[in-house]
Amino acid sequence: MNQLTDFEYLNNLNEEQKVAVKTLYGPVLVLSGAGTGKTRVLTTRIAHLLMTQTTKPWNIIAVTFTNKAAREMKERVSTIIGSAAEQILMGTFHSLGAKMLRQHAELVGLKKNFTIIDVDDQLKLIKQILSNHNIDEKRSPAKLFLNIINSWKDKGLTPNKVSDNFTNSTNNEKQIYQEYQIKLLQSNCVDFGDLLIQPLELLRTNNDVLNQWQSKISHILIDEYQDTNTAQYLWIRLLCSKTNNICCVGDDDQSIYGWRGAEVKNILGFSKDFENAKTIRLEQNYRSTKKILEAANCLINNNNARLGKNLWTQNDADENIEISSVYDSSEEAINIGEKIEEKIRDNKNLSEIAVLVRTISQMREIEERFISIGLPYRVVGTKFFDRLEIKDAIAYVRILCNSSDNLAFERVINTPRRGIGSTTIKKLLDISRLEDIQLFHVGENILTYENINLPTKDKINKFINQINEWKALKTSQEPSELIDMVLEETGYYEMWRNENSEEANTRLENLKELLISISKFDTLEGFLQHVSLMTDNETNNITGEVTLMTLHASKGLEFETIFLPGWEEGLFPSSRSLEDNGDEGLEEERRLAYVGITRAKNEVFISYASSRRIHGLWMSSFPSRFLKELPKELSCKVVTSDYNIYDENIDYDYENQTNNPGYGPAWKRFSNNKNDKQKLFIPGNSSKINEISNDEFKKGDRVFHIKFGMGRVANTNGDKLEINFDKAGNKKIKSNFVEKK
Repeated sequence: MNQLTDFEYLNNLNEEQKVAVKTLYGPVLVLSGAGTGKTRVLTTRIAHLLMTQTTKPWNIIAVTFTNKAAREMKERVSTIIGSAAEQILMGTFHSLGAKMLRQHAELVGLKKNFTIIDVDDQLKLIKQILSNHNIDEKRSPAKLFLNIINSWKDKGLTPNKVSDNFTNSTNNEKQIYQEYQIKLLQSNCVDFGDLLIQPLELLRTNNDVLNQWQSKISHILIDEYQDTNTAQYLWIRLLCSKTNNICCVGDDDQSIYGWRGAEVKNILGFSKDFENAKTIRLEQNYRSTKKILEAANCLINNNNARLGKNLWTQNDADENIEISSVYDSSEEAINIGEKIEEKIRDNKNLSEIAVLVRTISQMREIEERFISIGLPYRVVGTKFFDRLEIKDAIAYVRILCNSSDNLAFERVINTPRRGIGSTTIKKLLDISRLEDIQLFHVGENILTYENINLPTKDKINKFINQINEWKALKTSQEPSELIDMVLEETGYYEMWRNENSEEANTRLENLKELLISISKFDTLEGFLQHVSLMTDNETNNITGEVTLMTLHASKGLEFETIFLPGWEEGLFPSSRSLEDNGDEGLEEERRLAYVGITRAKNEVFISYASSRRIHGLWMSSFPSRFLKELPKELSCKVVTSDYNIYDENIDYDYENQTNNPGYGPAWKRFSNNKNDKQKLFIPGNSSKINEISNDEFKKGDRVFHIKFGMGRVANTNGDKLEINFDKAGNKKIKSNFVEKK
């Protein structure tokens, strides 16, 4: 192949990249570390296949995970080979699956003009099925069944392949799945998951189709192979089994999407799956400094499930990674803001700065700080106060403060669902307009209106009475605790808990973070004013915007400066991930940390707090185990403070972190109830916590509240306590907000 070195497009490649490009036959795994130029290798390899006349463009399949990546890949190939790039079958797994399914639709009982339905239509269909089975949607939401069905499709499981081990017999999940697929076929529809599993079934069950596609395809190229799920993996295996000319590009150390079906074992098992497979490691990094790479390498070497590589660079910049301790999340946000303001004074472009958080709930404090100092920023995803669950909760706050707020009333009257449908709401709006009174007042007089049936009147009347009861507590109850009570008693928490998904858990975390924000104000009105004023963000013509996003969203991006807040045990690594997935969960969390560090070109700032509020209580934080795994003597500078809780010479007991004397009662409850399905750290689960802890409190007990101080329990009523505080007087407070002394 020496004659091939004359191709000009090979001149900009290093030796390992050239090997990856020129190895045109057989199974090839290009193990491409962060910042090593994998996209360049992938696109150049496609071009080289055509420039060497190894194959024709219509005999190549190139698969990516996003339409944007597919477009960029095609554009890059076009710069080398010209218009021939248009003839390459290039796209996402789902777009290529749709193309295959259109071609062979009749074989699976569809017509070629089938419709691809969205999530809303999926949920409507499942709700119809649940109704036919008399399944209570409040206890078993349609979203729960949809998540289960999607997970089965990710695993390549059609209804007849779902074993009893995967099902809950009480919920008839398999039967719901079967009926759901039947209704899709009857409607000539498919969902997003069908674009993977239906083509897979075509290849599995129809030899003519399999032979047709195998004969058509000479070479397959897969980008981001570490992110493939089981269905995608099986699809790939079938398509390439004739020629075995498959090239997969990926990085096992950046496999961070296990929670949405990705299987890291696909890339780890490549050499076993494909006979005579060749692995080519791309280790020269073109993004980061030596010290950043040294830290990243040192961290990820603690994982066992990996193929192994060692990133290196010729970038000799000597800036150490900075590790700093702060008192709490508020000080953390202040410090981040101050460091960014220093960058502004040095005329740095804010677009080259990013703050990467483990959970969306961490954004709230940082966003508020940025707004208060006039620092321009953008959130990848939805800003904290613009999220659905936050808007719902704030609507409840608004109606308690101002019963004339029609928009808030309309938003919450059937959220969560309480049997007051859109037809009824329209009637209420008509009455409000005709009588020139507010919706709340219509509700107060609901029994007098004849055009609304009695059961619906009762529901509206009950809701109005609830609001009035909560309003009566405004003067005697802490604002955050009152809203916590509202979200519990309305069933809003329960609605998300019943969904039992990663998204729902995130929403619950965000709601608890909202309560922390509310707790800083003496009145609900003061909080609402704060939220309103936050929209006024003067930027003073500063260049660019700081990017604020989750670690998961940052994959594939790069910035000059990276901030990594919240490196505390339980937060990062996530306690939920460790509890649900054990060692596999820990390794994925470590890969996530690796991704975060390797986004940086020049600077990394890591911080951890000595205390955070968990469910309204201040808890001593435990430094993340990942801090111990960084090479502090060579690459990291530890910045101590008066609140420093990290000592690199101490062997922290990460497996039994509750033994730390700084941990509060919630940590102890968590430790004592590890096997309970509803973990302490599933936010919004205050009712379960109280079931655990009710017996702790009885009349006469001395208790401590973070704001009101010491007091004595006067009465108990379930999870609600009446407490006579020494200085604040009589208050009604939920038990999870106090600590027994």
